[in-house]
Amino acid sequence: MWLRCMLALLVVSSSAIADSSISDRFSGIQRIVAPDGSVVSESRVFVDGGRLRIEISQRERSGAAVQILLVERTTGEAHLVSNERRDAMRLDASRPIHYMSPDFLMVVPLFEEKMEGQRIVRSRIREEQVSNQTCDVLEVTLAPGMGALVFVNQKTRLPVRVDLGPRPGGPRAEWSDVAAGPQKPELFVVPADYKIRTQPEAGR
Repeated sequence: MWLRCMLALLVVSSSAIADSSISDRFSGIQRIVAPDGSVVSESRVFVDGGRLRIEISQRERSGAAVQILLVERTTGEAHLVSNERRDAMRLDASRPIHYMSPDFLMVVPLFEEKMEGQRIVRSRIREEQVSNQTCDVLEVTLAPGMGALVFVNQKTRLPVRVDLGPRPGGPRAEWSDVAAGPQKPELFVVPADYKIRTQPEAGR
């Protein structure tokens, strides 16, 4: 009886993990759309384990001032890299304001890691068809008062859409050309000829 109960618990636990898992090695195009339907940004995203690269190709509100965001999730180090100025601004992981770009917030729910001391919690709440794909809808808690709905392809475990906020009607990220697989390590390295500078106190 004891062994039977343990096996049943193991099956349930494995199923729960499978429902909430998302591939941690993939690339794709992330198009962020505001509640009014306008495009906030369109980026090429590369994810490889705890490493993240976002190449922002369009940002109407800021005139594409930021080209590349590099994040090392294991250390919390982040860089905003400018191709025009040939410098890289090192961001302080202890300052949450640096992570409030819509691009980054739409990618954060895809990680199963701690963010600023908070464990990212996911739970599968339903199944839904999105862009002709059968998706698991995962409810994500990033921090108290901050959450998202992540739509993941049931077969590939790759993202299809992310809705920021607990209800529809807010900003969302629409994913396309998503492909699984490890990424090139050099994608996540700040170029050696870039001048590294620290974010000034005024950036708080």
